[in-house]
Amino acid sequence: MVKSSKLLLFCAMMAQSLMLRAAAADNVQQPTDTTYVYISPERLDVYPPAYVQSLQKTSKRVIITTTDGQQHTYRTSLIDSVSTCHPDSLPRITSFKFNNKFNDQVFTDVIADIVEDSVITASVPAIGKRLTPSFQLSDELACAYVDGVRQHSKKSRLRFEESVYYTVARPGWQIVGPAAVPVEPTDDPGSGSGDDQPSGSQLTKIELTADMLSTNAPSNYPDTEDLDKLLDDDLGTFFHSTWGSGLYEKLPLDQSPYIDIALPEALRKIQFSYINRGADGYYPLELALYAGGDGETWTFIRSFTVEADNLPTEALGVYQSPDIDLGADYTHLRIEQKSGAHKNYLAWAEFSLYKVNDQTAPNPDDSGSGSETPDTDPEPPADDNDLVWTPFGRTYRVAVDWPTDRSVMTPSIFIDTEGGEVVKSKDYYLEATFSIDGAGVFPDMEPVPMQIKGRGNSSWETPRTYSWGEDTWTYEPKNPYRLKFYEKQKPFGLTKGKSWVLQSNKQTGSMMVNGIGMKAGHLMGAVATNHVIPVELYMNGEYCGSYIFNEKLGFANNSIELEDESAAVRIELDSYSEAGQFRTNNYYLPVNIKEPDFNDPETFTRITREDVINDFNAFVDAVYYNDDIESWVDVDYLVAFLSANELVANYELNHPKSTFLYKENVNGFSKYVFGPIWDLDWAYGYEGSSTYFSNASKDDFYNKPKHKWNDGSNGRNTDKFWHNLRYASENVDRAYYKLWTRFLTQGGIDELLEYCDDYFNYAEPSFLHNAERWWDGSDYASSKEKAKSWLRKRADYIYSLLTPYDLSGELDQPEQWEAYASNVDNDDEEDPDAVTRTQRPLTRFTVHDLRGILIKRDATFNTWRDGLAPGLYIVNGKKVLVQ
Repeated sequence: MVKSSKLLLFCAMMAQSLMLRAAAADNVQQPTDTTYVYISPERLDVYPPAYVQSLQKTSKRVIITTTDGQQHTYRTSLIDSVSTCHPDSLPRITSFKFNNKFNDQVFTDVIADIVEDSVITASVPAIGKRLTPSFQLSDELACAYVDGVRQHSKKSRLRFEESVYYTVARPGWQIVGPAAVPVEPTDDPGSGSGDDQPSGSQLTKIELTADMLSTNAPSNYPDTEDLDKLLDDDLGTFFHSTWGSGLYEKLPLDQSPYIDIALPEALRKIQFSYINRGADGYYPLELALYAGGDGETWTFIRSFTVEADNLPTEALGVYQSPDIDLGADYTHLRIEQKSGAHKNYLAWAEFSLYKVNDQTAPNPDDSGSGSETPDTDPEPPADDNDLVWTPFGRTYRVAVDWPTDRSVMTPSIFIDTEGGEVVKSKDYYLEATFSIDGAGVFPDMEPVPMQIKGRGNSSWETPRTYSWGEDTWTYEPKNPYRLKFYEKQKPFGLTKGKSWVLQSNKQTGSMMVNGIGMKAGHLMGAVATNHVIPVELYMNGEYCGSYIFNEKLGFANNSIELEDESAAVRIELDSYSEAGQFRTNNYYLPVNIKEPDFNDPETFTRITREDVINDFNAFVDAVYYNDDIESWVDVDYLVAFLSANELVANYELNHPKSTFLYKENVNGFSKYVFGPIWDLDWAYGYEGSSTYFSNASKDDFYNKPKHKWNDGSNGRNTDKFWHNLRYASENVDRAYYKLWTRFLTQGGIDELLEYCDDYFNYAEPSFLHNAERWWDGSDYASSKEKAKSWLRKRADYIYSLLTPYDLSGELDQPEQWEAYASNVDNDDEEDPDAVTRTQRPLTRFTVHDLRGILIKRDATFNTWRDGLAPGLYIVNGKKVLVQ
């Protein structure tokens, strides 16, 4: 703990005075100021007066009784001082950002603004509102907490849909109070922190005139919607921020409308009120209040939200603020609408401002010379038993602005082919130009030259020409396309690359399925999972429908990035035969070599086609003969790939189709890596039913797959290959259980279900627009709810089938802040046992039936299921479903 020399001297003198007086007689009092118990440089206990019943001092003890009846006893010989001196400094957050490396939906690093050491703001153009921040603290010993849980930079993940409160505290510094009340201490407790006081004070209305008001979003219709309409006592008129055409341009989406007020006199305590416009759908979601002395520089005071402050959401709804202490006398106010219900337009019928005449007597001790006022003025807890210890430090409100919430349309891609030629083939490219309108969320892109051709297998249709009499027309299906730029580009802020893909989502009801599946891949850690951006596609000036834009799979820095590709191979398991396809000796798997292109004489590679065939056959043989595959395959990426496909019930693995893996060095010591995941529009129960999210939620994907593609006579047995790969060893099985335990208990499934909402809310306008061109009869609002229910059921079912393992110490557990024992009169010491780590032995399994009757003891991973009839069993203490 660092103190200035003045503060140290003052606190020491006060402590000495307190102890001398206590030596003569007990001193019992009800403190009126916050009490700080400085125990040691590493320990500080803080008691706000609202939660102190009494403070008693003797020559040997300091006893503080809190309102919950608990006594906190301190031996005077073991503490430095007891005073009302606030610490001279508190640790700060010095930087805060959202790095795209740790946030799969954030394509460009977002650096947040830190305002007045109390508010952190950022605008994040992303779909999905869970984020992992990167932050730095001013004190290397300090820690950051949210709701008492330790937050780690570049690791901890939270949902930032609403404001999130971070407390930055030094170890051993704690404050008592109700758990639900956030504590916001400041370095200067007497200067005013913007805390509201209960209303009911005497008010004087400030007589405002129109010339006192100004705005950054003036009306284009001053006769009917100017600022003077806020003061005319007419609920039929209103002020409306810039819209339509006229002298002023509408604000960019990253700016918020505000109203500035030049006050007729300096004010410290105020109230304000407003009345919404008399039309539905026009109201603030979040307001911010600032104060200043010159109309140029501003001090943030506080924010107001619908959730926290009950801002009205109905037409002509009235809001009356509580008393607001600005902390000093100010001559200017600014009210900024950070978020609004309709395009962030600010539209009010009336506005009023009041001066608060404080009737309370001044505090005689508040001399401004070191005396302490409470850091906060919380309401007494409803239940005194709710008092708990929480970290004491500086509190920041992190408020994230989401441009996707304000956007009324997804981005648009414009492709113009040379001469307006129609893309008719997958075999050759057409010259074209490419540009993007980011719709205020993603960066725009000026026209650049590129090439385009068709792509896909069953999804590709050749345009056809029809004639009737003298009339001729061309049927242009909703086809997918491959795009290739001459130079690497960063569309939408994604990693630079030359090759990209437009997927058409042409199957009925398929608009969301690839987006959800790719998000699952990111959450489960599958390799090089693509990013999915819903877009509106215009080709040669004609609207083509709603597409998704993402990376083309391949060896490239925007897909699979390798240090050395010269001996690498990328393989596709696919029943669609390509030139050079071969079949494996076992399972008869169809294998296309995607890279390198052995038919291209300009391709540089240090391997041959025979090298690839021999190496891949050796790997498949290891799976077939149940050999050790861990020397052949990256287990973590295998488990992530299999888990993501199992979650969405992607039976294309069994055809197989669109199933990819790669190896960095065929002749070296590298391993096969399964992925990236691709083409999920036949998943989610679609195969066999042609509907999504209605079937297959309880399919046993590897043991009893519904859809098998086995030829029998030629030895093709694809589903057996996946079964043997999935259950290849205990280490694979354990890794599978560990991934699913983390996914279900540490926020993965929750984030995926939230993403269904976030993706739909952003892309719905595009879905509706697409239906005008390619009507598929789908109710995507209902489909989104079905998807969430289906995914939850599917995840729970998959977990019920998994072999349970003891994962103690293997999962990252949230670090809850633990209160230090406030009673330092206890001299007990702990002598923790030493922890000895040994190599983990093979797991032994004990199996009971539901009646508790022992069925198996000391079974192994390979044998515990043997001979069990289908049903529920208790395996090592966990219920497991055996099919």
